Amino acid sequence: MIILLFALLALSFLAEAFNFKYKNWCTALMLILLIAAEAIKNHSGIDYTNGYNHYYAAMQGNTQSTYEYLYRLLVNFFSSLKLPYHGFLLIYFSVVYLLYYFALSKFTEYRNTALIFLYCITIGLMGSNRQILALAIGIFASAYFLPRQKINFALCILVAIFIHQSAFFLLPFILWNKRVGIRIYCYFLVFAVFMQIFHLSKPLLNFLMLNFAPNITTQKAIIYDAMPSSEFSAVGFSLGVVRRLIPLILMLVFEKELRSNLKFDFVFNVLFLSLFTYILMYQDLEYIASRIGVYYLVFEAVLYSWFVPIIVRHQKKYLWIALYLFFCGFLIYKNTHYFPELFFPFRTLYFTF
Repeated sequence: MIILLFALLALSFLAEAFNFKYKNWCTALMLILLIAAEAIKNHSGIDYTNGYNHYYAAMQGNTQSTYEYLYRLLVNFFSSLKLPYHGFLLIYFSVVYLLYYFALSKFTEYRNTALIFLYCITIGLMGSNRQILALAIGIFASAYFLPRQKINFALCILVAIFIHQSAFFLLPFILWNKRVGIRIYCYFLVFAVFMQIFHLSKPLLNFLMLNFAPNITTQKAIIYDAMPSSEFSAVGFSLGVVRRLIPLILMLVFEKELRSNLKFDFVFNVLFLSLFTYILMYQDLEYIASRIGVYYLVFEAVLYSWFVPIIVRHQKKYLWIALYLFFCGFLIYKNTHYFPELFFPFRTLYFTF
């Protein structure tokens, strides 16, 4: 099913790249299919069992859990209506994909391209209901309220935090709407490397979380602190840095062509934040990096959609289109290969595919 959805998304991307007149209908069809896939999944994706058990526990009167307040409120409301879990998922992911659609429409006119990258970047979150909604709220708020309506943006992120607390790491977006000198960016990177070399990132974050964070965050910090740091992999680290550095280099090289996009500086800063946090948190804070990295990486979907008009004018446009699809396929592999049994085969209420 995941491969089939990827193939259909690839076709919608091709329809957009070659200016097929029904490309907008392709977008609508893909949104419907993506919502349907989320609604009918059955023990596929991460945390599916936890979400399922939590929902039916609430239906039986156990409304207490360690989940964030607003997500618990949603679950308690729909379970009180005796709506089956998959009916809840249908409504829930309809909201998620509507937020995605309106956000992408604000960021780019090449929605099909952005959608395929968004799908491939976030596929590893399938089943993590809370973070997916928090992510969708974050993208929507970034599209509609920055840079001018900072209070509205902060209120949206506050809502997202009460759905999944990791959305806290979206708040720096408020301050990252203007380009600064290259020297400042370099200072940030030097600081990140210094913190990584001397293993200072984890003690600093634990100090902040244990002394200033809410109780629910403090409890999780204690659990995470007990986890051993992963073994440093020079190859893995280098590939991660290169993956995050390439979009920034492309933005600098093609700045003249891309500058017409009003969110250019914002997207550049967010992608730089992705590189900065990756270097800062690699190894010692892998559990945090994996949770918050996606909030920044999704803006690669916006950036790569901006390159579509450049690609279609290029002499080797077929090669670039093929590279886009290869990269998307690689992202699906990368984001599912740790727990492939949770994604392949894709299990639903009606069939396994």
